[in-house]
Formats: sequence, structure tokens, C-alpha cells
Amino acid sequence: MAGNDKSEDTLMKELQELKLSLEHELKRVTKIIDHLKPEKKEAEQPIEDVQLHTESSDEHDDLFSLVKVLLQKKISKPSYETWFKDVFVSSIENDQMTLVAPNEFARDWLEERYAELIISLLKNINGKDYAIRFIAK
Repeated sequence: MAGNDKSEDTLMKELQELKLSLEHELKRVTKIIDHLKPEKKEAEQPIEDVQLHTESSDEHDDLFSLVKVLLQKKISKPSYETWFKDVFVSSIENDQMTLVAPNEFARDWLEERYAELIISLLKNINGKDYAIRFIAK
């Protein structure tokens, strides 16, 4: 019986750690979503970029923010900061997601090295097969 109590204590400790981890992730996702609200986007981005968002919606932004959260778990922090920090979704039409990279070099790098990972993450999130198109600002 004493061994059983120990395994129950271990299980309870693991469950409490999982709960804390999930609470942390929820706060992080909420912070990302709050950061991506339309009124903040328009204020933070130059006027030229506003036209890129004409087809975008909160739902699209939320979907890509989830992709970005998952990417942070899949790649190193320096890689994420370098390649994904300033990437945003411009539109999703007919299951094609258009992502805006800060410049042509980043666009090419993302397309060559990360498109398949993003497609896989999107499939895991909502079961849809997306095509990904990258454009430069």
C-alpha cells in the first residue's frame, strides 16, 4: 500500500505540473491573440501594409497565431525570432494561406525551409490541407 501512495503522490505532482504548464500556455496564447487584435495591428504597421489585410479576419489571425505558438515549440528561439516574429497572415482564400514576410530574403528562406512544417501544423490544428504562399512586404 505504501508503494501505491507514492505512485499516487507522483501522479498528483505530475498532474499539478501539467496544470501549471497549461495555464502558462493559455496565458501565452491569450497574450498573442490580444496582441493581434485589429486595432493594434493598424496602429503598429505602416499604412502601406493595411491593404494587405483587406481579406484577413480575426479567425485567420487566430489560426496563424496558433501556428506560431506551435512553431515556438518546434524550432529554436533564435530561429523563431529571426524568421517568424514579423510574419503575418494576409489572407486565406480557397484553402491557400498567404503569409507576409518582412523582405524577399526572408520570404525565400521561409518558403524553402518552413513551408512544409507550417502546412503540417495547419493540418494538425483544423484538419485542412492548406497551400502556403509567401510574399514580401
